[in-house]
Amino acid sequence: MYQLENEVRYYETDMQKIVHHSNYLRWFELVRTKYLEAIGISILEIENSGVYYVLKEAHLDYVKPVKYGESVTLKCKLVKYNGIRLVHQYEISVNGEIRCTGETTLVNVNTETMLPINFKKANPKFYEIIRSTIEE
Repeated sequence: MYQLENEVRYYETDMQKIVHHSNYLRWFELVRTKYLEAIGISILEIENSGVYYVLKEAHLDYVKPVKYGESVTLKCKLVKYNGIRLVHQYEISVNGEIRCTGETTLVNVNTETMLPINFKKANPKFYEIIRSTIEE
């Protein structure tokens, strides 16, 4: 499972200094993007190959609030990929205590038509790199 550390910024919180729920999805995207970079692929490379990753579904389970001043550990792993749909699972924790878990489904689409595209055919190199990182 890929992970990175992230400091909670003041603007991410509400008046009670609790992280606003919308930021968890931003953190999912941050760790997912860094995960791709860690395996050798950048979002720009994917887009330059004619493919966008489009969010189809997101599920979050808020366990306990994260507050301003805390440092979060963001974890991400790819659990399913068929060349079109990617399913990632996430875990957000503070000092080992899970605060939020979640899952997203993304779809590869053609940048011009916005129709689903199979990465296995469109870019076999990226497909193999991504597929090789699946964790069950």
